[in-house]
Amino acid sequence: MFVAVLVTGALTVGGADGRSAGKFRVVIEESGSVSSFQGRFLLYAPASIGSGTSALQVHISPVRYRGGQRYEIHSGVDTMQGKKGGLKLTFSGPSVNAGPGLFIEYGTWRISSASGIYKGWKGGGNWGGTDNEQTYHLQWEGLVTR
Repeated sequence: MFVAVLVTGALTVGGADGRSAGKFRVVIEESGSVSSFQGRFLLYAPASIGSGTSALQVHISPVRYRGGQRYEIHSGVDTMQGKKGGLKLTFSGPSVNAGPGLFIEYGTWRISSASGIYKGWKGGGNWGGTDNEQTYHLQWEGLVTR
């Protein structure tokens, strides 16, 4: 499995310290194998960096068309487990073909459960990703409260 990570400004948010009204920004980068939906993640939050393994359970809707473009809705659960704790995210969003063997996905996500140092986290945000039928790359960004 190939895992590549590029971080640029992961904790930058409008406002003095990335916090507003008791919320803080979280960025999770994830890469893995399309055939097994198993991967690795890196989590960035104020005063905390986590990493570990991930497992996706994905439901793919029947094919739909919007303005002539073919798409599917991908929804499911992403389970992330590291040495410091775990997160389970629920997600949903469209996937469109962006060329031969390349797909673009995006949508919204929410935390459905959290353990360890993430216990008590609530919130969600937006996600985007790509897959080339062999590897997937996802980025989850959002606001979380403790």
